[in-house]
Amino acid sequence: MGRKRKKVVFVNNAFGSYRVPFFNSLVRNHEWDVTVVTSQSTGDAAEQRRYSEDRLKVIKVLSWSYCRGWHETVRDADVIVSGFGFRRLDNLAAISRYRRRLVLWGIGEGRSGVGTWFWRRKAMGAGAVLTYEQGQVRGFIEAGCDPDRVHWVGNTLFVQGASFRGDFSQRHRFIFVGRLVKRKLLENALTAFAQVRHRLSNGTVMTIVGDGPERTQLEAMAAELGIAKEVEFRGAMADGDELRTIFHESIASVGPGQVGLSILHSFAYGVPIIVPRAGVFRGPEIENVIEGVNGLMYDGGVEGLAKCLVRLDADRAMARRLGASAYEHYTKRRTIELMAERAATCLEAVARERV
Repeated sequence: MGRKRKKVVFVNNAFGSYRVPFFNSLVRNHEWDVTVVTSQSTGDAAEQRRYSEDRLKVIKVLSWSYCRGWHETVRDADVIVSGFGFRRLDNLAAISRYRRRLVLWGIGEGRSGVGTWFWRRKAMGAGAVLTYEQGQVRGFIEAGCDPDRVHWVGNTLFVQGASFRGDFSQRHRFIFVGRLVKRKLLENALTAFAQVRHRLSNGTVMTIVGDGPERTQLEAMAAELGIAKEVEFRGAMADGDELRTIFHESIASVGPGQVGLSILHSFAYGVPIIVPRAGVFRGPEIENVIEGVNGLMYDGGVEGLAKCLVRLDADRAMARRLGASAYEHYTKRRTIELMAERAATCLEAVARERV
């Protein structure tokens, strides 16, 4: 008879379907009994999941929310994982009620200095902190958290068909993948492309994969800039043969505004990324971008981005070198298996203290 699996419960209003492989890996490779408490399903089909899912109703009042009934689910859990959302009352209740069997997981910082200070102070009473990236660890330690209780997970996503194709000489795209929302600053990408399109190789296009409330406005902007024929709006697209082909035809990804997991998505297909050095709010995943190694960083807004487009189009050997390094970074440092392994180390440390 095998040893009894330890139970961990993840609590959040909503988990994206991209988290399914992470939860599955904790079950399959690290022998955790995983339950996800959420208000909406994490996957299209139950058979995709190796973990349990408890869908509960979320009560919302103005900008505050609370997932009703989750205390019953976590009662027998060895470890509870909750987030840092300041306006999620579940998080506030968890840190007050469960403390040493609680892992606070996520970014743990944001645009609000008050919110960052609050959670770093509260984290001192938790069983552990699990940040997305290594660079966030220092802030929690400086706030007074025990260094042995602060871990990082290496936030990533599983990409079906991740692969590198070495021939960059025939590539003819720059690509953006993500939600079409204001914080992505896609107007900067369109403006930069319009400024230099006559300096780029013949047939070069800007391909935008994704959907969102800004799409109509961005399409109109492309027409006004005279680049409607050179800008492709492909809509939302799941990983598969079509998206892999598009990536393998791309010189680089562009991320002129907020970027996060889209960095790793691009790296998984061996495509370098172009991002601003500063001046916009970025997710902690920006730590994965190493200037001149697996991507380019620019200063100067639209003009800086435009120069990078021209530079990589003209120097395909550099683009290939950056792409190969990007793929190596993903496959050696940011796989789902490595993320689950780091998370399991944190969970085991908290569970041991309760024995």
